Amino acid sequence: MDRAPQPSPQLLVVVANKKPQVFDLTQPRLTLGRAEDNDIVIASPLVSRLHAELILTEAGYQINTLPGTGNPLMFNGRPLDAPHRLQPGDTLRIGSLDPVMMVSLTYLAPVLALANQAESIQFGEKNLLQIGRDPTNEVVLESPIVSRFHAQIELVGQRYRIRDLRSSNGTFINGRRVDGEARLQPEDSIQIGPYRFVVGQGRIDQYDESGGVKVEAAGLNKWVRNDLNILQDISVVFQPREFIVVVGQSGGGKSTLVDAIAGYRPATHGQVWVNGMDVYHCFDLIRNDIGFVPQRDIIHTGLTVYQAFDYAAQLRMPPDTSPDERCKRIEEVLVDLDLTHRKDVQISGLSGGQLKRVSIGVELLTKPRLFFLDEPTSGLDPGTETALMQLMRRLADQGRTIVLITHATKNVMLADKIIFLARGGYLAWFGPPEEALEYFDQYRSERDRRGRKIEFDDIYSILDNPHHSAPAEWAKRYQELPAFTKYIRDPLAGRIQEPKPSPVEEKQALINGRAIRQVNSLRQFFILSARNLKILTRDRFSLALMLATPILVGLLDVLVSILLNNNPFDFNRGKFPDVITTLFLLILYGIMVGGLAQMREIVKERDIY
Repeated sequence: MDRAPQPSPQLLVVVANKKPQVFDLTQPRLTLGRAEDNDIVIASPLVSRLHAELILTEAGYQINTLPGTGNPLMFNGRPLDAPHRLQPGDTLRIGSLDPVMMVSLTYLAPVLALANQAESIQFGEKNLLQIGRDPTNEVVLESPIVSRFHAQIELVGQRYRIRDLRSSNGTFINGRRVDGEARLQPEDSIQIGPYRFVVGQGRIDQYDESGGVKVEAAGLNKWVRNDLNILQDISVVFQPREFIVVVGQSGGGKSTLVDAIAGYRPATHGQVWVNGMDVYHCFDLIRNDIGFVPQRDIIHTGLTVYQAFDYAAQLRMPPDTSPDERCKRIEEVLVDLDLTHRKDVQISGLSGGQLKRVSIGVELLTKPRLFFLDEPTSGLDPGTETALMQLMRRLADQGRTIVLITHATKNVMLADKIIFLARGGYLAWFGPPEEALEYFDQYRSERDRRGRKIEFDDIYSILDNPHHSAPAEWAKRYQELPAFTKYIRDPLAGRIQEPKPSPVEEKQALINGRAIRQVNSLRQFFILSARNLKILTRDRFSLALMLATPILVGLLDVLVSILLNNNPFDFNRGKFPDVITTLFLLILYGIMVGGLAQMREIVKERDIY
């Protein structure tokens, strides 16, 4: 019987503001460039006449940047300076500071994708496999949230047993944390950091899910009172490595939606899944994959950049992480954020954009696959805002799913999709930004359309115009579009259903009631004390004043008594009860004033914790 022909690999080419093109890769060598005589012609001023070539090897296609190109070919946010073997789903970009001109190339190879999905683990003659970060383990997992010796899987007859080796971030079976050891059943799913293992017949399959996560949210509502709902049945789907921007009118519920998806303040109705796991019921498992940067900075300005990262790494990474491993990870984050040249600078001396990068870096230390940012561009000048959005695009390309809230719309074309919320928590649009412009442009007047092209700022005016529609009507109108079917209904595949009441207290209890303490209390105390001492010793005058104030205030009573010629310590006229009272007040004043000084230090931590 003849084998069915396998589909050839393809290259998806997307030039901003133009229709995507798909090219079949059928030749052993193909050239890519702006000139008409190339096999793959890309009509963009960013692309050189002869920009790159695709070469077919035994392992698949590889791409080479050709000499003389004006703009580099970027992969994972870094320029390609050597031949790169393409893997299914790889996205390369040719870009500039202008997001409207960006070019994206995505390699599509269904057969290879299917073959590379799982790696089978064989026991061979062994009946025990050890899993962890250390190279001596039988199964080595490269992740900063995996312990050095994390877990063991034992073959007992024809069955398997798993044992958690007191790991920092836990071992999970079907979303539940293993306490000690547990028996494994066929088709059980084991999660250790970003790696998933599936129990089969006589083997265990390993899946590397470190390349981003898929997020599905269905029917989200947020009732804050019996008569007030601030999220109106919102459903969205984020694919791995996507950069999602959340924009909308004031009072549209942007932060509420992001908090509900992240699981920090769950919706009262609806569900959220991350790689198929229910966020509200498996938050223990998912929390290590989530990074969250609030609007206010979450760092101590008295430390240097490197010190801030080092103390954060000690608190967030497993206790068995060596100083060398910690240093290596910090250096990687500094490179990703372009902060290597500023690592020894005190944070108080950084610019606004660099300060925001440090806040982002603290979250990047543990390599979260799902990253939320609440208005990180707030207060930044236009140039710094553009640079930060370019950084977010690069971080998404490196294997993260990034969700960012912003009011600034200048650079939203860098995003894969945008969420546009109307007042009252109604979803007015979810999809690619260029399609959003095309959709809302039809609601402008003929005069406006002839005058200039639509910009994202115009969408705010359109939604504010009472002559067009009310917020609820915008949501209904969007649900009738092909975009709703393409980007929400079809990807959710039946998950959208009539919302059922689910009290917020129950969901919040599920999330708060299972917190994992990654670092024990005593270790936290020593790390935080060392950090606070480092901050205090940087300002020696304030430290000396803080130490001297309780003593000086406590001695006031003694000094006043001596000045009034009523010295309690006088050998002839002094009285022992007065001496005891004076010493008691000295100690009491010292404790009270010292306590007030420490209250100021505790309040300073509020934004960070």
